[in-house]
Amino acid sequence: MISPTATRNRFTIEDQIKATAHVECRKDANVIDEIPKVVYETKIDNYFFIRKIFCI
Repeated sequence: MISPTATRNRFTIEDQIKATAHVECRKDANVIDEIPKVVYETKIDNYFFIRKIFCI
């Protein structure tokens, strides 16, 4: 899982603007940890973590 601090260090506001280009939403530094790339990577990390625990 990516922490908010790691997210701010890894992604920029430009990444957020590109990812939400056709979406009406906030595009500032306060919500950078909610961009689609971060949410997707977190879901993938959780999937592999659960898979590893249950040996699926």
